[in-house]
Amino acid sequence: MGEKYRSTEDLRRFGSDLNKYAHENCIKEMTVINIDFLSYKASKHKIRIIESKHTNESMGRQQRVVLELFASLFKKLNEKLTYECYIIKGDYPYITSEIEDLVNKSIFAVDQENLIKFLNFEDYTII
Repeated sequence: MGEKYRSTEDLRRFGSDLNKYAHENCIKEMTVINIDFLSYKASKHKIRIIESKHTNESMGRQQRVVLELFASLFKKLNEKLTYECYIIKGDYPYITSEIEDLVNKSIFAVDQENLIKFLNFEDYTII
């Protein structure tokens, strides 16, 4: 593996080596996405899937379709555990961020302190 096999564009386009490999070698009639953030907090009985985008970064249509499928499944499963699926738009160091809740179909904004609370499964305030 001495030669560089992933360009800067590859790093941006494919979230992992496996995604690039699948793109190059597998059928094109499927959607392959990377999930940026999956968290579980046993004491809160919550599982979250979060996709992160920069403020001006667009989301591929198929990526949104897959996340919406997760969200509709989670809505049906929310009994013993709470399943959540979000898209967070913001830029490091996340002074403000927009959070889209795909399960409950809402969008809200948080500041840096409340994003940390949100990610830590703590009570947070929207701005």
